[in-house]
Order: sequence, then C-alpha cells, then structure tokens
Amino acid sequence: MLTELSWLEQRDKWKGLKGLGCVKSTVSEKGETREFTRYFITSLTDLDEFADSVRKHWAIENNLHWCLDVIFKEDASRARKDNSPLVLNIMRKIALNLVSQAQYKRISKRRLMFRAALEPTLFLDILFDPSSVSPQ
Repeated sequence: MLTELSWLEQRDKWKGLKGLGCVKSTVSEKGETREFTRYFITSLTDLDEFADSVRKHWAIENNLHWCLDVIFKEDASRARKDNSPLVLNIMRKIALNLVSQAQYKRISKRRLMFRAALEPTLFLDILFDPSSVSPQ
C-alpha cells in the first residue's frame, strides 16, 4: 500500500484519495495455478483496514453472484442475443434487491418469490413497498 502520493500530479482531482493499494492473488484450480494483480485507489491509509475492505468487497460480490445463480439459475441462462444478458441481469438484481428488503425472516428468497408469483397482492407489496412486507 502506498500512502505517500506527492508524486501524483493530479491527486487533488480524486476526492478523498489517501492511498493506492495492490493485491496479488494466487488461484489454484484443476491443477492449474494463476496469479492475479489488482490495483485500488482508496481513502484508507491503514494496511489492515485496506485488506479487510478488499476481502469484504469480494465477499459481497461472491454472495451476490451465488444468489443470482441459486435463485435465478443465472449461470444456466441461454440469453445471448444483443443486450438480453445485460437486461436480464439487471432485472434479476432489481428483483433480488426488492425481495431482500422484504422483512420475511423465516422464508427463503426463492420461496418468497414463488409465493409472490401466486399471490398478486404479495407481489405488489414487494414491488411497491418491500419494507412493509412481513410474515403472516
């Protein structure tokens, strides 16, 4: 992590810029090892906070993609033409966000979506005011 940025001529154009970080990762999969290097601009100056932030970011990303695949079977989607993969991905994320905001604690997101498909009033509640949805 680099926090001494006096050499960076346009550093004042990056609001909140305090440091630059680099993360090197090694992934072993199916007998093949690959190395990745990722670079970050950050408002953090502490190395431990930076490392924690990077890990949390990827945990959120991985959780999102897992949900999209498990709930919507996104990896099995055969949409390939034009913008359809992007449009469907955005629609799935919107639906997942709305269902996540619904206050059902004892029901899975997948089951809640199924119930909403069968109950138009529940569907409309989730669509227009997900925070008002509560278990019955």
